[in-house]
Amino acid sequence: METNDWILLNSIVYKIHYIEDIDEMREAVMKMLGKLIDYDASTFYLASCDGSKLEHPVGIGLSNKELEKYSSIYIEFDYASGIFSSGKNIVYRESDIISEEERIKTKFYKEMYDTNEWHYSLELNLSFNERFLGALSLYRKKGKKDFSGQDVFLLDMIKDNMALRLHQYYEKLGSRRFSLSEYIDEFDLTHQESVVLEGIITGKDSKKLCDELYISGNTLKKHMNNIYKKAGVNSKLQLIQQVRV
Repeated sequence: METNDWILLNSIVYKIHYIEDIDEMREAVMKMLGKLIDYDASTFYLASCDGSKLEHPVGIGLSNKELEKYSSIYIEFDYASGIFSSGKNIVYRESDIISEEERIKTKFYKEMYDTNEWHYSLELNLSFNERFLGALSLYRKKGKKDFSGQDVFLLDMIKDNMALRLHQYYEKLGSRRFSLSEYIDEFDLTHQESVVLEGIITGKDSKKLCDELYISGNTLKKHMNNIYKKAGVNSKLQLIQQVRV
């Protein structure tokens, strides 16, 4: 590695710990990784509180629609999803866990990789004390070489810092508790966002909320995403954990 590479790595570690907004931090890290590792697209998902799924994605080179497809559709076919529950904080290439012949025949490869004209990926599975926290993926298009051993090394150099930051993020979320009115004031929620929040923490289903507010399901989703963004959470469960009923 050259001196500039070490300088960039140090800068990435700095951003991991000192960019307060979790979405801004993830996007900044992916952009800086692009100066060290050649890739065509990247995604960074957070784990749900119970670690059962991936959600709240940030990506580069992909639309929001494509980002949502993985957590709602593709993950069901992902042959590497078992690694999420392994409790391991590791970096790996997809080509290291499944043969080329097998991989290109899978539904996951055909629907996700072929659709985006990707062929290789480099993965960072993030865990802390055996708790799954999230996943960072870098993709290369067809016609390029696979990620190198040095690429694996570079990502490995930041994995412990990233896992610690996400652990601290989840610990902070779990420690905050507000009354409903305090939560609305703290995060400057609009009237409709406040009604949506109250519905979520009291267990109302989506249809009932839409009927009460005279809105569509898509509009409800926008209100929920706005609440998540303002409060710095990524799931209903995290909202419920933070608000005292």
